[in-house]
Amino acid sequence: MALRLLSEDSKGGVLSLDSMIPCGVDPSGNPVYRTARDILLEKHPSAKFATPDVLLDPTGDPITPQFDPIIFDSLTGDLIKRATLNTHGAAGLSGVDAYGWKCLCTSFNEASVELCQALASVARCLSITTVEPAILMPFVACRLIPLDKRPGVRPIGIGDVPRRIVAKAILYVIGDDIALAAGPLQTCAGQSAGSEAAVHAMKNMFDDSDCEAALLVDATNAFNCVNRQAALHNISILCPAFSTILNNTYAQPVRLFVVGEGEIPSCEGTTQGDPLAMAMYALAVVPLIKRLRVAVPSVGQVWFADDATAVGKLKLLHKWWQILSSLGPNFGYFSNASKTVLIVKPHLLTIAKSIFADTGMQITDQGQRHLGAALGSREFAEGFVAKKVCSWSSEVLALAEIATNRPHSAFCAFIHGMIGRWVYIMRTIPNVGPLFQPLEDAIRLKLIPALTGHGACSALERDVLSLPCRLGGLGIVNPVDIADSQFTASIKITLSEIFDCCSESTSPSTRR
Repeated sequence: MALRLLSEDSKGGVLSLDSMIPCGVDPSGNPVYRTARDILLEKHPSAKFATPDVLLDPTGDPITPQFDPIIFDSLTGDLIKRATLNTHGAAGLSGVDAYGWKCLCTSFNEASVELCQALASVARCLSITTVEPAILMPFVACRLIPLDKRPGVRPIGIGDVPRRIVAKAILYVIGDDIALAAGPLQTCAGQSAGSEAAVHAMKNMFDDSDCEAALLVDATNAFNCVNRQAALHNISILCPAFSTILNNTYAQPVRLFVVGEGEIPSCEGTTQGDPLAMAMYALAVVPLIKRLRVAVPSVGQVWFADDATAVGKLKLLHKWWQILSSLGPNFGYFSNASKTVLIVKPHLLTIAKSIFADTGMQITDQGQRHLGAALGSREFAEGFVAKKVCSWSSEVLALAEIATNRPHSAFCAFIHGMIGRWVYIMRTIPNVGPLFQPLEDAIRLKLIPALTGHGACSALERDVLSLPCRLGGLGIVNPVDIADSQFTASIKITLSEIFDCCSESTSPSTRR
């Protein structure tokens, strides 16, 4: 929250359900308004029956995974304590936030031990036993906060802390099973540095001389629209160890309460505020990913949750898009053509516009933002980074003004918040070190003098300050110096995931 105050792109505050939200104009040019309640109800659609064609056959796969409930014996009080210490955030309906639960689970000797053991018993029960849904209603209910997107409404769900603790503990036990079931093409299911691996894999495939274009697909309201009935059925086959807890928590509509203003039911998709939501969504779209791969094997694809990216020949990509648009709604995946972008090699722009004329998507030969990085031409990537650096430099200058009176707070904001924003760009876009020079100038000439109370530091002093505290520095890194090493480290860490993505994304005849 403190970092958001430094930037100028923060949105509005909390809306009431009766707030009138502008939603475009009518044919006469007059503005159209809708209440926040109506928009939230639209974002949480009614449950839909799953069509038979999207349901996996439990007898059709000879290698359907099996699990022994004994694996959940590792859900102990110690594991619950670990999950509690790694849980953060605001309170759900109970009014006790994550910090309060940390105190309850760690600060009262035997009573805390017994509380952790009781939560462990709940976790084991939910993982291996079918529980009456009505009993779990208070456990799974969430607090819903409608935020002003300017324009629009962003619903933020906050699950109660015990549910979050139990879910995290369960993921510790079956995380590897979920990642294995999701496969290499769905990189959000616990894979190491999954988004970085997806970015690197897609860039490698797009830069191949045989590739003509990359298609970046946007989905409408994806997590709230995925077909819950189909997801629960298919996950019971793809990852049986994950199935029982999901059936217990999603068998009935989840109640979302806007405090003081009523409730909205969540009947479809996943619910925000549930740590299991990302894993559930990842597995829910795995059958769709496999169908696309079988239908158009020559098109490479990589997914990160609902963000689908495909590369290949233009005509094959058009076929892939048509199949996705046709199959997707049955799974609850609704592709949004107006926000989907096709990036083509420059000499193919005219041909691409002809082939994709019927789609209504955006077509460019420059590039587009992809999972927080940039995909496309080098010029686009450099412009993308330069714009980010300009924004971050402004934030550093604002932080330097704060540092004159609050040096410790400013230092903590820089070390624990700001640096992380830059590092991801460095890890996903190569050779960007020199582009960070304006940011380094702001740090060296403004922030460091404000923190230390002295003038601009020398080159030697700057090198010392960039060292970690254990070596006598302050950890105020030089972004120009660390950019290349961060990218190299990312490649090394995600090498196996990149290889798996590229291998699975191409047919045997085109693999290298």
